[in-house]
Amino acid sequence: MTEFDGPCVGCGRSELEPWARKGSLTWWICASCGSLTQLPRPSALELSNVYENYVTYKEARLPEYLQPESESIYEATKKKSLEDHGLDKDFFSGLEIVDLGCGTGQFLRFISQFDPLSMLGVDISQECVDECQAKGLRAVVADLDVFVGSFDLVCAFHFIEHLPHPLEGLMKIRKLIKPGGYLWLETPIVSAFARAQKDEWRYLYPHEHPSLFSFKALTLALKKLDLHLISYVTFGSGLELDQVSPIVKQSMDAVAKELGEGDTVSLLLKAD
Repeated sequence: MTEFDGPCVGCGRSELEPWARKGSLTWWICASCGSLTQLPRPSALELSNVYENYVTYKEARLPEYLQPESESIYEATKKKSLEDHGLDKDFFSGLEIVDLGCGTGQFLRFISQFDPLSMLGVDISQECVDECQAKGLRAVVADLDVFVGSFDLVCAFHFIEHLPHPLEGLMKIRKLIKPGGYLWLETPIVSAFARAQKDEWRYLYPHEHPSLFSFKALTLALKKLDLHLISYVTFGSGLELDQVSPIVKQSMDAVAKELGEGDTVSLLLKAD
């Protein structure tokens, strides 16, 4: 293996080796923290091509992206996350909430039933924000670099893996949380199940996912920002129904969760 003298997205160190490849892109694994860094990093033009018309981009690659059954699956998954974190509707009542990378507003619609004081979606895709606003949701086009505000609950679901420099992104996210407020974060992690699948791992999205943390690196980065872990759960084996039968997927998902080696993590954290 050839060592690459470049910064790891998870810890900033330089001990990287090639790990998985998709087309012309390679994800390099950090010998220190186990995170994955896509190299070369996506250019401004490549990011623009992905996010300028993100709904159209996703529908071309995932036709089920906006289908009704996708909505019901999303709601069931979020209800399970609430249960895993021990949260009920009273937790959200009266909170000022922002959803970073809000997409077409799935979480905003879901959380509206719990009577928050306010909800705001933020996305860099005008197409996504237009979809939100068409559904009567409050959403704005903004980049994390320039977005400002102060919120009781900051949500970032499948957001930080899209950032070319996620450690800087986490620092900016931290500034959005009120003292005593919360961060609810969900992102892929390089778990044992992910490492076993390598090139076939479902979260290796060229240009979209340049930054994939290990659990070790992510929790350490959050701790350094004085964000205290309240609860977390990992879930998902990485297997899809076009690869295995439903019973195999269900069984492997259950094993991944039980072992704490799911390829997705959901964390609830509290700020000082």
